[in-house]
Amino acid sequence: MRNLLLSSVTLLLVPAVAIASPEFSSHTHTTPIELKPISSSSGIKLASVCFLGYGDCDDIGFGKGDEDYSIDTVKQCKNEGFVNTCSSGYCMDGSCPYNKNYGNCIKENCPTNSSPTCTGDVVGKTACGGDCKKCCDDTCPKGSKDYTGSYASTTECGNKCYNCNTTCPEGSLSYSGEVISKNECGQSCKKCSTSCPSGTLDYTGNIASYNECGQACRACNTSCPSGTSTSYSGSISSYNECGQACRTCSDSCPSGYSSSNPGGCYDTTTTECGSTCYRSKACCSDTCSSGSKYYSGSYAGKTECGSSCYYCSNSCPSGSTSYSGSYTGRTECGSSCYSCSNSCSSGSTSSSCSSGYHAEKVGTTECGSTCYSCVKDDPCLKYTSKSCEYGCASYYSDCSSKCQTCRTCSDTCSRGSRGYAGYSCNGGYGITVEVGKTECGSTCIECDECGNSSSKGLSCNGPKDHCMTYGKCNTCTQCVTCGCTGSNYMGYYTYSGGSNCTKVNDTSGHAQYCGTCYFCRY
Repeated sequence: MRNLLLSSVTLLLVPAVAIASPEFSSHTHTTPIELKPISSSSGIKLASVCFLGYGDCDDIGFGKGDEDYSIDTVKQCKNEGFVNTCSSGYCMDGSCPYNKNYGNCIKENCPTNSSPTCTGDVVGKTACGGDCKKCCDDTCPKGSKDYTGSYASTTECGNKCYNCNTTCPEGSLSYSGEVISKNECGQSCKKCSTSCPSGTLDYTGNIASYNECGQACRACNTSCPSGTSTSYSGSISSYNECGQACRTCSDSCPSGYSSSNPGGCYDTTTTECGSTCYRSKACCSDTCSSGSKYYSGSYAGKTECGSSCYYCSNSCPSGSTSYSGSYTGRTECGSSCYSCSNSCSSGSTSSSCSSGYHAEKVGTTECGSTCYSCVKDDPCLKYTSKSCEYGCASYYSDCSSKCQTCRTCSDTCSRGSRGYAGYSCNGGYGITVEVGKTECGSTCIECDECGNSSSKGLSCNGPKDHCMTYGKCNTCTQCVTCGCTGSNYMGYYTYSGGSNCTKVNDTSGHAQYCGTCYFCRY
């Protein structure tokens, strides 16, 4: 490195001039030297010497005070005219020997419609060795490259674009609570709401509903502390959750009664606390043989004293004997009465369902609230099945019960082939007949092989004619005329034969078809 650095410095040594670094020891010349000032008009120029490691070496790219004499590569590249940036259309070739980030600007020479700054496919190299990329529009026609939903489109540069994703990073679109996030589509994702459709989270009665967070919302509890009741008429002891006054029992006798026994004939009743109260009456029996004077049901008769008697009523003062909620009292007949329950035997009173499900009514509570159950969406609901005259050609991929496209009519014959009836076939011996139609209405025909044979062949119609040979469809191809009667001077012809008779038709098949003919001599 020292040799390299020193080689770049030109030292002009002038005789009779002593050159020394401040750190070097002095050297003395034995020969006297006369030093004279050099005038500016002499034309002589003095060399400027830079001692490495000391002083300022001006624009030469060496550092100061560095024992390794390292080069300031950036400064040296700039000194020699190299640059690190180029104008548009030019590239930097990195040709500076000291620092590859500097060099000369040369024309890029990229192919048409390409540039190092474009984003398409690499289509070549610049003069400096960089990539020339196709200049294409990387804008999404639909969707965005940053979205993560379903595929939407593709840019000119081949990058895929996607629709915005409706999935919530937190919360749900179906909730109605506080907004806690946004999905890619900008829709508000909310917390589940703790609000109760009916009832509250603080009550302890029967379940009346469920909120979005799945918490049970209960109706107010009508129960009173032991020893008190909403039906008593004493002093108020407390209030139940429903705000009804819970009173102590009253020990006061009803109007007309007294806690003192009057003697003689009397009626009795009790106070709310169970103490006996008395009322004087005529000494006739005022007891009901059926029912009671204090019941409110249907009429049952009269007592001896004429008081009306009634059967007990099974009506509840509140609630019903058929309900299953909290206990509310008893009927006159002693049946227990309960408030209605807002619990669903199946499902819940909430109609909110998660994505992909819908609410279906599955019943009602005793209190009349509708009960819902979340049922998975049926993909078939979004389709209408086509009504096809000739049957279905294809069904929806996610709904095999609904027809997507109809089958066209078939022009294929189930029997025979398409054509027109009435033409001859089988060489003229047969005739084509209609045997049906295709779905498209074309005529289907078959060949009746012998349907036209009656007009073919020879007619052996004489009384003594017979067919000897049969051809196609049992038509006659050769006739024979039979004859074996008559006589001449030598004898006579007969089929019966006899003495002095000779066979005369053994040839040409006559005997086979007509029988043996004999000529008998007289």
